[in-house]
Amino acid sequence: MNKTGCFPVSIGKRRTPSALLRMILAGFMFCSILIAGAITVFAENVILVDDGAGLLSSSEEEGLYKRISSLSELIGLDVMIVTTNDAKGYSSEKYADHYYLDHYKNDDGVLYLIDMDNREIHISTSGIMIYYLTDKRIEKCLDDGYDYISKEMYASCFQVMIDDTASYVKSGEGADYYRDRDTGEITWINDPREKRITLFEGIIALAAGLLAGGGTMLGVFGKYRMHLGGYSYDYKKNHKLELTNKSDIYRTKRVTTRHIPKSSGGSSGGGSGGGSTTHSTGGHSFGGGSRKF
Repeated sequence: MNKTGCFPVSIGKRRTPSALLRMILAGFMFCSILIAGAITVFAENVILVDDGAGLLSSSEEEGLYKRISSLSELIGLDVMIVTTNDAKGYSSEKYADHYYLDHYKNDDGVLYLIDMDNREIHISTSGIMIYYLTDKRIEKCLDDGYDYISKEMYASCFQVMIDDTASYVKSGEGADYYRDRDTGEITWINDPREKRITLFEGIIALAAGLLAGGGTMLGVFGKYRMHLGGYSYDYKKNHKLELTNKSDIYRTKRVTTRHIPKSSGGSSGGGSGGGSTTHSTGGHSFGGGSRKF
C-alpha cells in the first residue's frame, strides 16, 4: 500500500509503434522466406551434363549447360546430357531410360545420350515431351546430330539436337496419337473418328428431334386452338402493301490476293501430324529414338 492508501497497480510495458512495426516486418520476411523456399523446391528441375566418356571440354560443358537451362525454362523440363563408354550391357535406349529414372524430379523431360559403347546417339522423352517430340521430329533431330557426330564434333551434335527440340517446343505439340510399341495399342489425341456419328446415334437423334418438335407443335395448336382445317386466314382482307422507291448504287469491288508460301520444313517445322511410339521401362512410359554412327 502506498501513501495514498492504494495498492500499487502493475502496468505492463507498452510497445511503441516502432517495435510493433519491426515485429510485423520480421513476420512478413519470415513468411516470404518460407514461400520462396517452397516455390524453389516446387520449380526445381534436373539440369545436368554428365560427360562420362570424356568427349567434351569444360567450356563445351558450360555452353551446353546454358543451352539446356534455357530449354528447361520453356515449359519446366528435366533436361539431361549424358555420354558413356560403358552401357552396362544395356542397349542405348535402356541405358538412357534407366539413367533418366535414376535422376528425374518430374515426369516431363528429355535426355540426350552419346553412347560410345553401342556407337549410338539416342534421345529419350518422357511426359509431355512425348507429344512435342514425335517420331518424325526425333528423326529430324538425329539426322542433324549425325552430321556432326560422324565428324567427332560431339558438342555440336548435342547443340543442334537441343536447338531443334527448343524449336519444336515453341511450335507446339505435334502428335495426333501415340502408339504403345509393346501392345500395338493406339491412343488418339485428336481422334478424327470422334467426330463421326454412327447409324444408331443418328436414329436416336432423329427420334428425339421428332418427339421434341412434335410436342412443341401440338402445344402451339392446342394453345391457339388452331385445329387442322378449322382455321383460315383472310389475307385479302388483312393484307396491306406499300411500295417505295428503290435504287441500287454500285460502288466498287475490291479483291485482295496474296501468296502464301508453302512450309519449307527444316528444324523449325512444327506442324502437327504423325505420332509418337512409346515403350515401358521400369513401369515408366518413354518415347525416343536412336541412330548408329
